[in-house]
Amino acid sequence: MSPENEKPNNMTQPKKVFKLTQPLESLSSLKKGRAEKPAAAEKKPEAASKTSDYANSVRLTRLSRVINAAVCAFLIILLAAAAAYACFTSYALMSLFGAAAALIPLTALLVKNLSEARAVTDIAYRGVYAARLTRAQQGEMRLNQVHQGQRFYTAAFLAVTVPETLVLIVLSRVLDSDVFLIIMAVFALAALACAMISSLYLSARLNVRHAFCTVSSRGIITSREVIPFSARDGDVSILVKFDDYYMIRYLRTEIFGLRRQAVFIFPVDGVLKNGMDVEGDAASVLAAALGLRSYKIKATEFYESRELYGTGLIKSSASV
Repeated sequence: MSPENEKPNNMTQPKKVFKLTQPLESLSSLKKGRAEKPAAAEKKPEAASKTSDYANSVRLTRLSRVINAAVCAFLIILLAAAAAYACFTSYALMSLFGAAAALIPLTALLVKNLSEARAVTDIAYRGVYAARLTRAQQGEMRLNQVHQGQRFYTAAFLAVTVPETLVLIVLSRVLDSDVFLIIMAVFALAALACAMISSLYLSARLNVRHAFCTVSSRGIITSREVIPFSARDGDVSILVKFDDYYMIRYLRTEIFGLRRQAVFIFPVDGVLKNGMDVEGDAASVLAAALGLRSYKIKATEFYESRELYGTGLIKSSASV
């Protein structure tokens, strides 16, 4: 049958490579797994290692968000104390402007990290599909995400600094004070540094040892990156199956609650979650979990399709 033709939904479920259990009740239970068949007894240590790696990956992902939230809270307290002290000095105005400019994004980051920390357990518990990533897969997924992240950080930098620059220039002229120009320069440099650090941190989150990708109706965990969304609310708009990756298009929530269209890819060689009593192939199960009635098939590798982000790819693909 041609890859571009429709594929039936009663395909045999992909062979399971390692076992996953639900970490909500007890992440430590992931180390136990299910009993292997006697004929495969010699493979138990390897399976147990993979299961343990998955449990540790989920724990460390959640821990990273908790640490981020704690750092944000500490910086907020420190800046608030510094601003209060500066009110009694000759640098009161500059300090208050600087503190306000830093406290607003820090507070937004605190909320975002707390929300993602809560989402980790929910995503892992509701996960329907998981894959252990090879270094090559991890690199390709990181490249895809970092490119999108850099575009967003650049747009956010311009959206914040351009209006702020205009306001401070006007204040400098009206009040005949160079203090506002100094504030403008410091703020612009700080915003640029934040954009660069955010891009580097995103790349670091996507490059870890023992990397896994978990997909659920509430979002995705990949390496140390957490991507919450709601399939029930229609956040996922499409699922495309390539020869090497699945691709979804979804609404991503960023800092300050900003939402944007984004694309995420994950390997096709993953497994369905243990204990799922379902019929059909993995793509059908994924489509149902993501709130979609169908999915598309593209008989090519992901990076060979240069029209990836256009509508031509979607329209030229076979629907299932």
